Order: sequence, then structure tokens, then C-alpha cells
Amino acid sequence: MSSTDGVQDITGILNVQLGQFPKLDEHQADAVRSLFTAAPLAPQNHPEIGAVEPETGWGKSQDREKNRLIEQAGISWAITHLRSMGWKLLRDRQLDYVGYDLDFTSPGGPRKVEVKGIGGPDLAFNLTAKEYELSRSDQSWLLVAVTRALDAPSVRLIEPSELHGSTAFGITPTQYRVRGISLLAEEVPQT
Repeated sequence: MSSTDGVQDITGILNVQLGQFPKLDEHQADAVRSLFTAAPLAPQNHPEIGAVEPETGWGKSQDREKNRLIEQAGISWAITHLRSMGWKLLRDRQLDYVGYDLDFTSPGGPRKVEVKGIGGPDLAFNLTAKEYELSRSDQSWLLVAVTRALDAPSVRLIEPSELHGSTAFGITPTQYRVRGISLLAEEVPQT
């Protein structure tokens, strides 16, 4: 976007090359986040886009606002549940992209808690690559799944050993990132 599109007016940030992007203060970061809140419109010739699996409430949903509410409800229920167990919330890490959402202290020591708010009754969710790797490498990581987060929440704590070391869960890759290295090299201007 150019500054004529209003981005500079909204964020207060001049156009800069990505490698020279300045550190943002909290107000600027919120302004940048506000640029990405609108959900894209589903193409008219693809009616299945935006559909939700009726039994699970999970799957093809493009309703970003509802997903945001489900995730927020999941976080709230997880915090309430863990506090009822005597745990203490130390820090919210949701915007730090570190592979978990919340730092807690539990009677057993520090815990890195990843929360999955789920709209339906089925225990089905996605893990990011960071979440998956941390769940395999850090035993202080804990998954808290909150099913039916908006209407009849049920909270389940899932240890990494249960997630990876039992037959209770099936983990299936659903996406792969493909990147054309030679194309990127040709597109980048040489300085």
C-alpha cells in the first residue's frame, strides 16, 4: 500500500524497506494490527468456503469474528480453570508467537500453556509448527483444550506425553509451505 491509501495516516509509519522496518511502540503495533482485521469475502462460485462442519463447529469456517470469540472464551475458561487448581498466571504470550499462549506457575513448577478454544464438542484443533515442536521438546508445555467454548465449556488438560505418546490422538499434517527459491532471488533487486 502507498501512503495515499491511508496506511501512513492510520499507523504513523513511513514507507520503509522491510529490512529497515523500525521497532513499533504499542500504539503503532495496534494500528498495524487494525489493518488486518477484515475477513476476505468468499468467492461467489465457491459456496463451500465459509461453511462450518455442522457436527463439530470446526473445519472450513471463515467466520473470523466467531473464531476470535471462541479463542477468547477458551483463554478465559482456561485461566479460570487453572487458577481454580492453584496456578498463578505470570504472563500473556499470545502476541509473542512463541509456541504457547500463557506463562503459569503451577504447584509442579513453571508451565507454558497453549490454549485451544473449540466451538464444537469434538476434540479437534490445529497446531502451528512452533506449537508442535515445543510440545515435543519442552515438558513444561501444556495444552488446554476448551470444547464448546461459547455455550457449554468443557476444559481438558493434555500433557505432551499424552499428545505424542499414546494412541488417544492422531496427528496429521494438513498443510505444507512451498517456496520457489529461484523465483525469489530473481525478484529481489540487487543493491
